[in-house]
Amino acid sequence: MKSLLLVFLLFSLVVPVGAISADDGVSVPLVADYIGGRHEEGVFLDAFVVVRPGDGHVFVDTSPYAQVDLQGSARLAAMVASDITGIDQAEYDFYYVINVPSPIIGGPSAGAALTVATVAAINNWSLIDGVAMTGTISPDNSIGPVGGIPHKLEAAAENGVTLFLIPEGQRKATVLYETRKSGPGFVFTETKTKVVDLVEMGKDLGVKVEEVSDIYEAIRLMTGKELTVEEVGGKVISGDYIEALKPLATSLRAEARGMYSDTALLVNEDLLGDAGEILQRADEMYGEGNYYTATSLYFNAMVVLRGIQWREEYNRAENKDEVLVELRERVYRQINASEMDIERFKSEGVRDPETIGAAESRVTRARQMVEHADRRDPLEYIKALAFANERARTAQWWLTLTKSELIVPEEELRRRAGWYLSQAQSVTTYAETLLSEATQYHGSLPGAASEYVTNARIQFERGYYSGAIFDSIHAIVEASTLIGLMSAGDVEERVKKSEQEAKNAIMEARHRGIEPTLAISVYEYGKTLAEAEEQITQYKYARSIAKTTVILNSKGVNATNTTNPPITKITHPTIKATRSAKEKKSDTTGKEGRPNTKRVTPAPRVHSILACIIASAALLSRRKEKQ
Repeated sequence: MKSLLLVFLLFSLVVPVGAISADDGVSVPLVADYIGGRHEEGVFLDAFVVVRPGDGHVFVDTSPYAQVDLQGSARLAAMVASDITGIDQAEYDFYYVINVPSPIIGGPSAGAALTVATVAAINNWSLIDGVAMTGTISPDNSIGPVGGIPHKLEAAAENGVTLFLIPEGQRKATVLYETRKSGPGFVFTETKTKVVDLVEMGKDLGVKVEEVSDIYEAIRLMTGKELTVEEVGGKVISGDYIEALKPLATSLRAEARGMYSDTALLVNEDLLGDAGEILQRADEMYGEGNYYTATSLYFNAMVVLRGIQWREEYNRAENKDEVLVELRERVYRQINASEMDIERFKSEGVRDPETIGAAESRVTRARQMVEHADRRDPLEYIKALAFANERARTAQWWLTLTKSELIVPEEELRRRAGWYLSQAQSVTTYAETLLSEATQYHGSLPGAASEYVTNARIQFERGYYSGAIFDSIHAIVEASTLIGLMSAGDVEERVKKSEQEAKNAIMEARHRGIEPTLAISVYEYGKTLAEAEEQITQYKYARSIAKTTVILNSKGVNATNTTNPPITKITHPTIKATRSAKEKKSDTTGKEGRPNTKRVTPAPRVHSILACIIASAALLSRRKEKQ
């Protein structure tokens, strides 16, 4: 994490200020906290924002200096402003020059105001005089809570502000005040609290105080301009999508059922674990037309079944160490085959960054899992190998979905991958900073953001630029969702909003002649989830994938060959059954030949965000413990 922070600081502090003139950008007032002696005070600042064509850099210059969270909020302001105005952030440079009279300043509270100023700079708008605001900015465009608002309001009033915008839900604030009692030879000081109505306080100071919930409201009140988001109609799940995903789901359905039957000949029913329940759930999703979700669940079942088969092989062996070595070699053969298939698909150029990126991400994770698997517990080691084997196979599944007729130049993919990786590192660092301040959390970032950053870096270094792009985006979404959930607001309304935004992005891609298969798959999976946080994450990821796919395809050139090469098939040795199929059939199947699940412990709800990889047997057991 220290290395990420160092990269972030070095990248953010170098600003060619001399090249910026007062006519180039927008000046915006900021209010912040300052600790003067024993008392908290508000301080009034000036910031200057410039947006120019460039390479996606964000430059921050502060005098004398500021905390990381101020730099992070400036980078987030650039990201949100680019998103809502529809520009490609990687094609512009953003300059933030802020006069900071004290190093002790809460940087996140400037995020919303900096975002409004950035939008204004992009559109060549001016800001309305006498309007200031405080509030964090979240990647979902909401404005989050801040502290010290009464002191900031006082500073705003002293500097001629007539309209002061604050985050929704923060009209009432608690302030500290001191009372003193003195007598012969002593002074007794007591600190007390009181609740202040900021609207009423503003009236006394001659300032109108108004709550705002999102950046669109703030833009309207600070610029007098309106940015609207149109809702796009139509069905996200198209015939082309079904035509691509249904055959894969159908094939995996047959394979998973076959694996279940084969495994049932090796072990007793009570050792089949959650596989039967997962298969039943997968069949339900298949029947409802949720083919991506069904595919993910069939994969999940095969991870469990593969692990059971290999565990049985291990238990029967006399030389158990030799079996572990053999199992590892089998997995490496599958990984190597998947990697060779990826190179064959890329031999004439990357025709579909979505599917190639999904494949690169999965095979990279499979290799990392084997290389870092702990052999001290043989059974857990076998589970890890089983997961890695199936994970590597899913890379091949995604390759079969490649169908684009455009090739995105490698140099463009490399440039984009580097830019997205830098963004992911910065947003992740910023999220960690905010979380540590809010919850006293000092570990690594919760969730998968840090893992996605690590995998994106590994892929970038080995030339897997498509995979690096989408894993970096995944990290940004993970970290951004956590930042957004720190803000007040109706969570269900956020789910609806994020779903509509994902739908808009997918339909826009389709309007441009692109069928964003990965984005639609993630959207479909989000529809099947129950938890609001997970739905928001899925929808935001689907939206980001669709938008990125449009950008990448805009750089594409026509392919001369659109025929997919064949996929390498790796087969594993079969294990001799302990009993015949006829002897086992009545124990393991129901009336219609489906797996009998009446004695199977229900599987926990499956959770994944990226494509069809959801969980391993080990992950399933850990999720069950948490529940």
